[in-house]
Amino acid sequence: MHGYKDAHTHIHPSASATQAFMNALEFHGPWEGTIEQALPIMDQAAIATTMIVPLIADTKLLAERIEEETRRGGKPDRDRLVQQLAAQQSQYNSWAAAARHKHNGRFAGLIAVNPVLFGEQWTRNEIEARLAEGAVGIKILPMCIGVYPDDPKMAVLWEEANRRELAVLTLAVAHVPPEALAKIGVDQRYTDIHHPSRFEAVVRSYPRLKLVLAHLGMGAEQDTIRLANKYPNVFTDTSLRLHEVGQPGGWSLKETADTLRRIGVDRVLFASNYPFVSQADYVAVMEKLPLSDDERRLIGADNFDRVYGRV
Repeated sequence: MHGYKDAHTHIHPSASATQAFMNALEFHGPWEGTIEQALPIMDQAAIATTMIVPLIADTKLLAERIEEETRRGGKPDRDRLVQQLAAQQSQYNSWAAAARHKHNGRFAGLIAVNPVLFGEQWTRNEIEARLAEGAVGIKILPMCIGVYPDDPKMAVLWEEANRRELAVLTLAVAHVPPEALAKIGVDQRYTDIHHPSRFEAVVRSYPRLKLVLAHLGMGAEQDTIRLANKYPNVFTDTSLRLHEVGQPGGWSLKETADTLRRIGVDRVLFASNYPFVSQADYVAVMEKLPLSDDERRLIGADNFDRVYGRV
């Protein structure tokens, strides 16, 4: 198939920015994570469009900057540091949004927001401003936000997405290690903060938004299947999952195809999570899966258009 659309990557303006992001996550990959590197890979792998997910590890960065200022003998101004991070996130969001027009639709960008850290008004303003620049949806990371998805502090996000009929992409996994939460100052009881079932109240209450549960709901695939079968506004993506196919301990090609069908081939978006993994390798696995041409086209590109619109 030609014209794949990769719905989940963490491309940055520079290789050094990618490295800093990987260092913050303590999760590394072999790629530089730049547009310049991605374009020839996309051409070779027949990828038409790549989604930029402009996430910064804001809560962890805030803690590190407070600690650094304290270590140097200063008295940290938390409000000033938060404002700096908000500006940093806005700049990255804006760069990602502008890539859509700068590169003639080869890239699209989401809007990463943190309603708790940066506030309700910032969140509303950020969404409006970046949509005007060409962004096509929203990205959240509840473990950095520090509250469950259905917490009242998250209402501004869901209200904006519902009103505008936008897609919201979120990390979705069964379990977040308590030590990972502790490093960013989040209560260690929130190990289920990204479990797919934690988003059920949201998709029920806000039926016009489209929720994309990343990574097939890693470790909680049965709940991803249940939610996608129950709610028409629930989707998922294959990011960070296809490199496991056919490997020891991973799914077989048939098992993968069967899982995608149980979720619903109209609910799954092809995605890689470059630069942590290879876009080309993910396309190669998609080509090997025992799917029909129509099923492959839905997952590979058509569902991207349904969720985010044609780029």
